[in-house]
Amino acid sequence: MSKKRQEERFQTTDVMMLSGGHAVHDTYSGFLAPLLPVFIRTLSLSKTEAGMLMVVRQAPSVFQPIVGLRADRSNLRVLVILGPAVTGIAMSLLGVAGSW
Repeated sequence: MSKKRQEERFQTTDVMMLSGGHAVHDTYSGFLAPLLPVFIRTLSLSKTEAGMLMVVRQAPSVFQPIVGLRADRSNLRVLVILGPAVTGIAMSLLGVAGSW
């Protein structure tokens, strides 16, 4: 098979890895809402502080159009890797937080 023909083939492995990572990212970040009552109790959060956690979690969606425009003009491969990594680390550290 020629080099050009290989590049034209659908990259199933890459697509599956990307979609799987995206699914894990969305599932993992979705655990904040069900855990809010636990955080309110264990960290002595007020309802306002707990609500601010949800606001901060949703805030990046405001910037999504800007990131999309930037992604159309440049290679943001690092962002695709770092985004889920930062979410995973931050959500994991919530379990060991001593205070908000």
